[in-house]
Amino acid sequence: MGFASFVIRRYLKVFKDHIYIGVGTLLAAVGIFLGVVALVLVVSMMRGLEHDIRTRLEQYQPDVVISAGGIPLAPEVRPLVADVAGDGGRLFSVLRLPLILKKGGVVKGVDMLVVDAGYLRTICRLPGAKGPFLYLGNLLAIDVGARRGRLVELLLPFAKTVTTTDREVTGVIESGLVDIDLSAGYASSDVLADLGLSAKVNELHIAWTQRPPAGFLASLREALPRECVITTLQQRNKDLFAAMALERVAMVIMLSIIILLASFNISSSLMMLVGEKKQEIGIIRVLGGRRRHILRIFTSQGFYVGLTATLLGIAAGSAAAWALDHFQLISAASQGLYLDFIPFRLHPLSLAVIFLISIAITLLSSYIPARNAAKMPIIEALKDVR
Repeated sequence: MGFASFVIRRYLKVFKDHIYIGVGTLLAAVGIFLGVVALVLVVSMMRGLEHDIRTRLEQYQPDVVISAGGIPLAPEVRPLVADVAGDGGRLFSVLRLPLILKKGGVVKGVDMLVVDAGYLRTICRLPGAKGPFLYLGNLLAIDVGARRGRLVELLLPFAKTVTTTDREVTGVIESGLVDIDLSAGYASSDVLADLGLSAKVNELHIAWTQRPPAGFLASLREALPRECVITTLQQRNKDLFAAMALERVAMVIMLSIIILLASFNISSSLMMLVGEKKQEIGIIRVLGGRRRHILRIFTSQGFYVGLTATLLGIAAGSAAAWALDHFQLISAASQGLYLDFIPFRLHPLSLAVIFLISIAITLLSSYIPARNAAKMPIIEALKDVR
């Protein structure tokens, strides 16, 4: 055991012998512990919510959408896309058109997707879907009072003559996504004949059953005409993903301030310890101890306190997050959310970042008083020695 290590272990016992120093150190440890627990819980909760949102997006949105700004796609586009996608992707032809939904005196606009039953089974996870059908978003159905089995009237807007058709609602889709639940509808192709429309395709949707081939998007852009627009699920929801990432960073910064405030007690405790050991510092320097030894001794005092509190905080926070998620202890049904409970999702990288943040703050708060002790002149440290 080296000299510095021996002194470090000896000085750790000082916290027990001096009540005022020990109390300050205990308060610092408790503050760091609570800050780390809060960080683990908040970060795991936000990761759980983000994972749930991503899962919903992947369930009700295709992985890739190919369109031409709302105009019909050329017939040769689909074979080109199918050739590039290969066997790993399911390709669906979609006609997206705006319709007016009317029931009684209530009129609502609906973003109607004319698709086949395979689309509903693959994209919307409706295994029993078969034609003919008309599915409406949950909130849209509530607004117009359309239940399963009820008739609704579909109108074609911007037509020279008013064209309508009465359709029976096959069911509602509750996706948890506002864009779908509030304004989306899915209809089979026979609705086009009732409205006097031809079966044109203005979008192609791809749902991956296997991992997409490397360079798929680049190959697709090179193969398709320039007027075709290719968007991925990530691109269509980039604002949402960016907002969630920014919110997670903001919460980490805010909760790190709790650890920073708690670390001030470490600084004050070390300053008092330096005052108590002033003469011993001078004796160590006279006996050949260097400034780096003094710096290491007092920095290690704060480091061990912060390390212990951080590890205990990560363990307690991880256990609490697991219990909250496993036993579904925080209900969200009464808060108007689409979730039955608040999910928590632990991630090793997040725990590692929290550990590094806490240790970095602790080392910084320990370094300042340790540096003052290391720079203390030997004559000043020994002037009261008799």
